[in-house]
Amino acid sequence: MANKDVNTDVNESDKIPDVLWAEIEPLRPPEKAKPKAGCPRMSTRKAMDARFYILGTGCQWKALPHGLGALSTVHDRFQISTGVLLVVGR
Repeated sequence: MANKDVNTDVNESDKIPDVLWAEIEPLRPPEKAKPKAGCPRMSTRKAMDARFYILGTGCQWKALPHGLGALSTVHDRFQISTGVLLVVGR
């Protein structure tokens, strides 16, 4: 049963603009193959849209709109990217 209090709408203003994505995409590391069967891997762009939404709005993780992806997936991808940024920043 879906939680009626959780926002599922995603506006275009909540997403990374195409112009900015064109600058970000060449800088990101290559996609890793998914190690196990199951649902397809969330696209990097969708994961980044969700991370920017969380950082830009300051909302709680549980308040992430469903249209931006599953909370656990977005959080996992956020932790992975944070680790990559820490290594690159050294």
